[in-house]
Amino acid sequence: MKEDIILLLREIDKVSEDAFVKINFESYVSKLMEHAKIFSDYRSNQLIAFIAYYSNDPLNERGYLSMLAIHPEYQNRGYGKKLLNLAIEDLRSENFKYFDLQVVMNNKRALKIYQSFGFNLLRMDKKCVFMRLIL
Repeated sequence: MKEDIILLLREIDKVSEDAFVKINFESYVSKLMEHAKIFSDYRSNQLIAFIAYYSNDPLNERGYLSMLAIHPEYQNRGYGKKLLNLAIEDLRSENFKYFDLQVVMNNKRALKIYQSFGFNLLRMDKKCVFMRLIL
């Protein structure tokens, strides 16, 4: 799955300059594979979408969304919402109270989706918006 995720992130990066804060995909995905929960969606043996989040802060009852990525050809078809719902339900089942995230400020589509799920603004900096969903 690691190589599939890297390929998907590269596909997204080709068509959207502002989708990601500049990261090294290989090291980032290695970290995800080791520490995050990942739900994925494949079509015809191709990864078309995944969500990666951390649920390793039970003391503060907080999960953290690291990445929600949808292949450009499959966007606006509900895959992101489906994966986000899976993550939210998983965190609720583990009795987490918060689900935090940050998103690049220019990613208006992502901001709109997160707001539709009830994520609220925590703070902003020059590049990112920090949001929280109360579970």
